[in-house]
Amino acid sequence: MLFPYFTEQDDTLIRQGAVRDYLGLQSVWSSVARQLEPNLSGQVTNIQGIKAVGLIYHIMNNNKNFDDKLEKNSGLFFRYMEGLFEYYLVHEMNEKPCYGARAINGDKQSLEINLNAGTVVMGLYQYYRGTCRRAGIINDDWTLDNKLESIYKDLIPKDIEIKNLMDSFKGLMKKEIKTFSPFEIMKDKDTKSLFNSVFGGSDSSISKYLDGVFYNDPDLRIYASSCSEVVNNGKKDAEGSRASQIHNELKSHQTDYPRLDAVQHFLDCEPFLCLLNDLFHSLLNAETLKAFGESAVIQEEAVTEKARAFIRLEQVNNTEFSSARFKELYQLAHMIVGNYWGDFAVTLFQYHEQLMLVRKLGPVAMIEDGKVVSLQDIGRYENEQILDRIKNQHIWNNGYYIYSTASIYSQIQDELKGTT
Repeated sequence: MLFPYFTEQDDTLIRQGAVRDYLGLQSVWSSVARQLEPNLSGQVTNIQGIKAVGLIYHIMNNNKNFDDKLEKNSGLFFRYMEGLFEYYLVHEMNEKPCYGARAINGDKQSLEINLNAGTVVMGLYQYYRGTCRRAGIINDDWTLDNKLESIYKDLIPKDIEIKNLMDSFKGLMKKEIKTFSPFEIMKDKDTKSLFNSVFGGSDSSISKYLDGVFYNDPDLRIYASSCSEVVNNGKKDAEGSRASQIHNELKSHQTDYPRLDAVQHFLDCEPFLCLLNDLFHSLLNAETLKAFGESAVIQEEAVTEKARAFIRLEQVNNTEFSSARFKELYQLAHMIVGNYWGDFAVTLFQYHEQLMLVRKLGPVAMIEDGKVVSLQDIGRYENEQILDRIKNQHIWNNGYYIYSTASIYSQIQDELKGTT
């Protein structure tokens, strides 16, 4: 499930263009989640991808390796490197890809990567690069942090390794060729040596650097270790969502976690965001405001409980929870608690219509003379499924980047221990 903003124009939202984001909740959710996990995104789960972004910028920052044409086309160079990197992970290291699985399927000798085929290997550019910017691994001027730059120079002391790699891509660039054989490029022993040095795991210097960057804040280290413990070692039948399990893990921590109240805020926020999505689908199923007002869905006690929990955030001294967008959410929550279901439905659809207008798209449905008129055929939840979800206090598919945090933290610690 993906949901963008409610009303105000948001450039990030427009860029995403995700047509399933009907109510604007994903960006609201993300702004809250950033208070726990400031750097990672949900798609960043492999430390190798972060190393790859660093390597790409290390090469691009050394202008002696670029001719004028290559400098002007650094975006294309990035995509070449993405494809080669994903190929190396899967076919040379027998690891899972970071993102572009479909692009590197098949026999490695006959495999060709086609850069014209959409975003087949764009995960590093879209997701990992943003993480590196947020963490300060890449500076605002798109140069690599000096400490990491020095590490790459130590790992790749031979100019011939980068020179041979660049020569392979320069030929492609000059001919404007957007398909290439990663097998042929990786046949060069110096190029393969370069990749082995960075991604082979025999040197932990990058992991030490990343450990200091991501977990210099002791509170964030405690949180990340708790995520890792719950995700990697937790009981499969444990009660509650991952977020609630982590809340319990932090409460039992030997050292008091000073932001425990913040985790509780997220637990108050999360079920309500999911509830709004369920109520939107319930309205679509009801087809009239009268039928919605008489539906079993809104009679559930959990509906009011989730709204009341969310309203508690109004009292929190945090600028995020007092933003214009949150005030709109509070308005909807108060309508639910007050049983103003007609006003709730109209307001919810107004927000939806404004959101779609910002995206230069039409609404999927609208309310007209008390009827819910569907304008687009979209996937819906069945009423029984909606009821089950509403009764469940812990259902949510995004997990506050919990899996990303757990994955990156555990991989870094494993490399530092030499257990990868």
